[in-house]
Amino acid sequence: MKRNLLTAVACAAVASMAVSSACLAAGTFKVGFDAEFPPYSYMDVDGEYTGFDVDLAKAVAELEGWEFIPAPLVWDSRDDVLASGEIDCIWSAYAIEGREDGYAWTDPYMNSGTVVLVKEDSDIQTLADLAGKVVGVQSASSSLDLISEGGAHAELGASFDRIWQFANTTNEFMALINNNVDAIVEDDGVARYYVGTTEGYRILSESLKEDGLCGVAFSTDNAEMRDTVNEALATLAENGTVSAIAEKYSATDIVALENVAPAPAAAETELAEAESAAE
Repeated sequence: MKRNLLTAVACAAVASMAVSSACLAAGTFKVGFDAEFPPYSYMDVDGEYTGFDVDLAKAVAELEGWEFIPAPLVWDSRDDVLASGEIDCIWSAYAIEGREDGYAWTDPYMNSGTVVLVKEDSDIQTLADLAGKVVGVQSASSSLDLISEGGAHAELGASFDRIWQFANTTNEFMALINNNVDAIVEDDGVARYYVGTTEGYRILSESLKEDGLCGVAFSTDNAEMRDTVNEALATLAENGTVSAIAEKYSATDIVALENVAPAPAAAETELAEAESAAE
């Protein structure tokens, strides 16, 4: 019995190493993401997937010589898709807290809190004003976790007339536009992007959560690829690529990587100014 158990453990270890090595040997990088989650991941007017997360994943693939394969997800099914091997990772402003043991995580690369978005003319000014209101939130999200039973703001959530769950942020925002909900609970970066591109909306000054560290999630048997991506992110932070991508999406204040260098263009400008001053 003991010998059989040891054999099974050894086989499992070999299988885990084989899965990890196969992912790296394939030369592809299959990245799963929420395709309706701007500014992190979304489809642009040309029908191409773009966003802070998507561009950062593309940069990692280019650095490692992998073919980048975008894999938009039905968010509720992300774990099943990852477990099946259809994707190598979940890279979509994915919060680490509460999920620490479920994945092989990279180091946190971004930090974004959770806020409440309402229409400009709404009578909702504080979190307390949400009592008796219909509040929208994306299903299976960390935002939902905050206001559900056991969450940090479960008492607040219990005061709502209804928590209306939506499959994606597009449907969530449409419900707010059409007055089907009074407010929505959303990632700070997503809410600020929406306010910055759409008139008539505002974010409550009281946030539900100030910080929210996010990482890239790999299956626990794919730590080798996780480590490779970790190293690539560190390199991209040091050479200014991360800063350049963050500037493109107005996301410089959410980058959580260490040793982040200025974007190449900014660095060149600073050098030119220094040389001019020296003359």
